[in-house]
Amino acid sequence: MSILSLISAVFLQSRGIYSFQDLLNQPLFVETLSFLIIFGIVFAVLLNIKTFEDKKGIVAIIALAVGLLALQFGSVVNFFLIIFPKMGIGLAVLLVLMILAASFLNEGPANAGIYKWILFGVGAIIFLITVYTSFSDYSFFGSSWWNQYWNTIISAIIIIVAIVAVIATSSKSTSG
Repeated sequence: MSILSLISAVFLQSRGIYSFQDLLNQPLFVETLSFLIIFGIVFAVLLNIKTFEDKKGIVAIIALAVGLLALQFGSVVNFFLIIFPKMGIGLAVLLVLMILAASFLNEGPANAGIYKWILFGVGAIIFLITVYTSFSDYSFFGSSWWNQYWNTIISAIIIIVAIVAVIATSSKSTSG
């Protein structure tokens, strides 16, 4: 162990940081990551708008302002701390499903589309569960509104998806 790593270990432990997870949970680190996510998304979206495509300086200033304003009261950081671990679990489940599907299923050209739609469906379900549990944990609506009406919202989404599916399949069959 070098003297530099020993000094850094003592320095970190004197600040209550004993593991990498402790380092990641430091407020400055959490806020920096949240800022970078917001800044990156706003910057990318603004660059794709025709008005701003040649004005990277203005886009950077706007993205910087939006990123800093989003962190002003801490609610964005708190929501990120709730949703991203749940998203990680959902992605792990989807990854395991993809590995198992690739291992055991014969993916020929005829079945490739079916597997993609099944994985899309599972991904959509994981997305809905992640959003629902994150909003529930975060108390997004400030009351029990979400807990009271979640079944109505999910039912409406399922009905809308079914209607779109019927319209999409019927337009393909009538045009062919």
